[in-house]
Amino acid sequence: MNLDKFIETYYPLKDLLKYVGEDNKLEIIKYYENAKSDANFGYISVKNYLNKSKRILEIGGGLHFLSSYLKYEGYKIQSIECGGFQNYIDKMREYILIKNKSLEIHNQTLEKYAVNSAEKFDFIFSINVLEHVNNIENHLTKSISLLKDKDSRMLIKCPNYSFPFESHFYTFFIPFAPLFTLKKIKKNKLIKKFGEETYNRIIESLNFNCSFTHIQKLNFNIFYINPFSEVMKRIKYDQKFSSRIFSNYFIKVIYLILIKAKLYKIVEKIFPKRFFPYLIMLLKK
Repeated sequence: MNLDKFIETYYPLKDLLKYVGEDNKLEIIKYYENAKSDANFGYISVKNYLNKSKRILEIGGGLHFLSSYLKYEGYKIQSIECGGFQNYIDKMREYILIKNKSLEIHNQTLEKYAVNSAEKFDFIFSINVLEHVNNIENHLTKSISLLKDKDSRMLIKCPNYSFPFESHFYTFFIPFAPLFTLKKIKKNKLIKKFGEETYNRIIESLNFNCSFTHIQKLNFNIFYINPFSEVMKRIKYDQKFSSRIFSNYFIKVIYLILIKAKLYKIVEKIFPKRFFPYLIMLLKK
């Protein structure tokens, strides 16, 4: 059973709507579909590192679609998620945890878990979490402390704010001035598009030090994986993702030029990883 089929079978949207209530029906449907999309994107990256004899930890499980699927497939996986989402999202997560009581969930921050836990893991992964962490250096230090040995690895996928594009709002910002751009120049436009509550929630959750420039200065053993081909493939197979990204017309034009002129392979080879809008990092002790 593939991941999409698993989610639709074990966590059907119609049952989830009955449990949560339909007051936020459109938001629930949108979040459900985006969570499925992100779970697939995460699985593509982690599947080559999986082994059923190894202990696995997901940091920031969200709705736990991916970790639930891996548990179903027979992997020894645990997930950390401190919650604190909007009410309807917390209710969605509550429903999923009721349906899957076999999945071991730690309802706390990674930092607290690392201090209190003696467990170690062969593989740790984190998808679109690092940009929401208050202290990136401390978060990475605590994460690496949970790796079992020198052969263990941690995979991180997250936005790169060394590139002036904000992927939650799907908009560009003035280089090196994201907060000024999003809070001063584009604030009213973003509020009109996303609503004031959503705008405030997102803007307050973001850490713009989540960037190649900042992370490179920290003393960690990191191998940077070129994200270009993975992101380009996602645009082709993931309609939800492409519709979100292409809401920015400039990105759509650039993508079409790369495809039509067959320039994407050249760009992948010559464009520095530090300036891609997305980071894929492999860490070890």
